Amino acid sequence: MAFRVCFSENGRQDLQKFDPITQSLLMGWLKRNLENCYNPRVFGYQLEKYNYSCWKYTLGDYRMLCTIEKDDIVILSVKNRHNERA
Repeated sequence: MAFRVCFSENGRQDLQKFDPITQSLLMGWLKRNLENCYNPRVFGYQLEKYNYSCWKYTLGDYRMLCTIEKDDIVILSVKNRHNERA
C-alpha cells in the first residue's frame, strides 16, 4: 500500500507563507521521501506525549506535523523552528 501526501487547509497556508525556494525544497523532500512510500513512519517521530496519531517530520530548521490515515499522509502544519522560539 503506497501512501499519498495531501495538505489540510492550514498546512497549505503555512507552506505558502515561505519563499518559493523553501517551498520547492519542502515539496521536493515530500515527493522524494513520502509520496508513494510504503512505510512513512521510518522518516518521522511519533508525538507520544500529546497525540498518538500525529507524526513530526524534520527537514533542517522546518517541522511538519502530520497525521497518517489509511493511505494518506495529511500535512497539518509546516513551521520554521526559529519562529517557534519567538
